[in-house]
Amino acid sequence: MSLGLVIEILVAMLLIVTIVYCVILNNKLRSLKSDESTLRETIAELMDASDAAERAIGELREMAAECDDTLGARLRRAGDLKVELDQVVEDGQEIVRRLSLITSTARGARREEADSSSIAEAAAAAAARLSDYGRAARKQATA
Repeated sequence: MSLGLVIEILVAMLLIVTIVYCVILNNKLRSLKSDESTLRETIAELMDASDAAERAIGELREMAAECDDTLGARLRRAGDLKVELDQVVEDGQEIVRRLSLITSTARGARREEADSSSIAEAAAAAAARLSDYGRAARKQATA
């Protein structure tokens, strides 16, 4: 065999190895390209999910602020109702005190006529306050 033929066979083998290597490399590049598109789709989905989460967090913050405002208004209303209820209780205690005074004086003297007019006034005032309280409670219940 001549030296020229040996070199040509060796070059042919190297070319075959190079072609096989190029085919393998081409397959790997195709695989990387398909993985890249899959990765891009995954990133796009993650970005959409992140945007949705941000919107949901914003809505939750708005709802929390609204709940805080509503709760504050209800607490203020409860404080107002407490003051009114304290006044009604105080009026009721005054009526009871006057009734006790009437009964004690009725047993001992005839001062009942003078006290009955003041008791009637106190009872009317307490009834008016109770009526106002009832209207306010019904109004609050419907709101």
